[in-house]
Amino acid sequence: MQAKKKKIIQVSPENRKKLIALHRCTQATVYNALAYKTDSELAVAIRKDALERFGGIKNDRVIFC
Repeated sequence: MQAKKKKIIQVSPENRKKLIALHRCTQATVYNALAYKTDSELAVAIRKDALERFGGIKNDRVIFC
């Protein structure tokens, strides 16, 4: 079994709701942006706001393959 690291940004549930309201998008959009599954202009803006305005923490999630 192999282990991979995947980038994520951790944000509290309350701050995720604030990101949804701020960017007028869905919960899935914020989830995908914070998990680096999307790379659109909106996703970049969500990640930036999560880190700079809402105390988000960059982290690596370990995934076993």
